[in-house]
Amino acid sequence: MRILTLDCGTSRIKAGVFHTPKELKARGLLSGAVRAPMRLWIDELEIVPTEGTIAKRDRSRIDVDSYMDRVVALLRRVGEELKADGVQVDALCPAFSCPSLVALDKHLRPLYPALTHIHRRSLPHAADLLKSIGAEQWLRAAGNLPMPGSITASSMRWLAARHPHVIAVTAHWVQLHSVLIHRLTDELVTDPTQAAYTGWYDARGATGWLEDGWLETMDVKRSQLPQIVPADSVAGKLTGKAAAETGLTQGIPVITGGADIPTGLLAAEEMQPGCGLNMCGSSEIVAASREGCPEPGEQYLIRPHLKPGCWTVVKVSPVGGETLCWFRDRFCREISPGRFWDWIMQLEESVDSMFGHQGLDDQEGETVEFLPYLFGDRHSFKERKAGFVGLTGATTREDMLCAVLAAYRRCLRRGGRDVAAAAGRPLHAMVTSGGFDISSLSHHRRSAFDHSNLIPLEAAVIRGAAVLAARALEKS
Repeated sequence: MRILTLDCGTSRIKAGVFHTPKELKARGLLSGAVRAPMRLWIDELEIVPTEGTIAKRDRSRIDVDSYMDRVVALLRRVGEELKADGVQVDALCPAFSCPSLVALDKHLRPLYPALTHIHRRSLPHAADLLKSIGAEQWLRAAGNLPMPGSITASSMRWLAARHPHVIAVTAHWVQLHSVLIHRLTDELVTDPTQAAYTGWYDARGATGWLEDGWLETMDVKRSQLPQIVPADSVAGKLTGKAAAETGLTQGIPVITGGADIPTGLLAAEEMQPGCGLNMCGSSEIVAASREGCPEPGEQYLIRPHLKPGCWTVVKVSPVGGETLCWFRDRFCREISPGRFWDWIMQLEESVDSMFGHQGLDDQEGETVEFLPYLFGDRHSFKERKAGFVGLTGATTREDMLCAVLAAYRRCLRRGGRDVAAAAGRPLHAMVTSGGFDISSLSHHRRSAFDHSNLIPLEAAVIRGAAVLAARALEKS
């Protein structure tokens, strides 16, 4: 049996193929789904400016139809290559980066580009939501505060303020995940891990959409929200139209799948029980699970876990791959990407000697320092800014890059500590995965997680999706 899985992000779409035994057995099945030999395809996304997007590199708003066409094109490419090898896909399971709010009309056509986790323009609207309802009530009802880029309720308010004509004809509020599932199966569904990114879902009890009074306060109707089904369930069968588009076999089961971080954590924990997950991409994210729901707080996000009775604690660092790419674009244009990442690796000792472990935590300001909020703070309602402090006429480009890398370590360390505290246990092992060069940043991560065993895992999200697919097939 072959399982095809997808990891659909804002900059890349990945696909992987796994082999699992025909006789599906619980423990051996899950371990095999994570460790099985895998073929991997990666499609780099080129964001083309359309109405509603503001620049070629802007990934805060993504044209929905173009994005889905890229996903379908990748599926076709994978299917054709597998058929040439005599391999047939028996099931498909996607995982998606969240959030990615999409407004659909009554014909299920997108009305505006998807508003992704990078969309921070809704900060004033998020502050209004917090002020009008209160932080305590938000945490009690939804389990999370309406942070821009983490909860879509604020993006929906931004859209209502800027484009009221879109709101007037919106029949469904979904995320990119649901759009793909519908294109493949004609079913409009989501799963708990995706629903938890909306602010309209009971993340504390994992019971479903919140009561009607809360939804009315958010200007949302229950009929506008998709049905919530388990991530490890069959959302539907591949339709004839979708089979013609993708080249895959009509009627194969399409597994619901989930959000990227809980899905990646599922794979990490299957390989290393009790570990934390460090997912690197445009942002650096630290996540870990715990039994029972943690006390909701401002310094982290809570999501349902993909194991019953467990929850996921998530912390987003303000310094990640997007910040490093910004530095290269602004200060190192003559350096190729490969040379730039090699340079980062070579600066390990320079960062160690300039800042040291003690300096990273307690002695900021004694040398060049980078204020890390270039792309905002996903755990604050303040409009925080970035910048360099302590520059002199003798400051070099290398000094500035070392300052960025020190901030990278500092923020990642603090994130790891916050997640460990919320999870209620030390994270002795940290599985690392994601889209940016893990080997170039490995020493800097090791410094950040100084008491953890760092374990690289290629493509954790598509491996976790294979676990979900294996579970669903076993149940069906």
